Amino acid sequence: MLASDLIPHTPSAAPPPEKDHLPSDHPTTAGGTDPVAPARPPVWEVDRFHWPRTCQKLLADEEGYLASAGEKLVAAVRDGMRVLAITGSRRGEGRSTLALCLARVAAKAGLNVALMDGDFARPQLASKLGLEVAHGWQDAALGAIPLSEAAILSREDALTLMPLTMGPATRSLSLADPRVTATLRAAAATFDLVVLDLGPIAPGELLAFPPGEACPLDAAIVVRDTRLTDPAESEAIGRMLQSAGLEAVGIAENFVSEDMPRPILD
Repeated sequence: MLASDLIPHTPSAAPPPEKDHLPSDHPTTAGGTDPVAPARPPVWEVDRFHWPRTCQKLLADEEGYLASAGEKLVAAVRDGMRVLAITGSRRGEGRSTLALCLARVAAKAGLNVALMDGDFARPQLASKLGLEVAHGWQDAALGAIPLSEAAILSREDALTLMPLTMGPATRSLSLADPRVTATLRAAAATFDLVVLDLGPIAPGELLAFPPGEACPLDAAIVVRDTRLTDPAESEAIGRMLQSAGLEAVGIAENFVSEDMPRPILD
């Protein structure tokens, strides 16, 4: 599905307030206040996303953990979780696959979900879902477009994608940038749940946020490929995330018991 397949989304609900989300429209943490006004509905929509075969296989397993993950995510949202980050210690461990699957089951369970690409070094969620996009949410964070113009709703999946596009501006961003956290908080004020594909965190790396800001993430899952990554490495990342202010951290182990992740968020 190419960018030409994108069509403007026409919401059935009444339009939201005029000031919709932009870090440039609202005071940011640099000015002492985070934006909290909800974003407008996505400007773009597609009939459906083209899901990777691995996701289709995992989601079709009625005996696997993902069959009940939607209910667990609904319960977590009721307990106050709004932003769930998915990370790991290296590429190729299944991090993005798990983010895709969790976002889909959460939407299927009735939550209003945004799947947000937070891999600033190598964004890939749009391409994994068969989309070519002209803009990413980094353009909104930098004040170039409204956030709603960087969001794509899949009508069949009832799921909104907030992609990143590759480029020097994207690679220069991080969670330590107040424009990034302002955009993330705006998304969290709009959706029931934001699933953030955070990208890998190297052993010993620290997760930094803008000075004076609280952690914008509520929970995280560290994905571990049992064939590649030592348990201590993943546990060290989990402890670092907890020390950064995340309230709940779990570890999902891939390539265990027929390549299914072990239970998470229990």
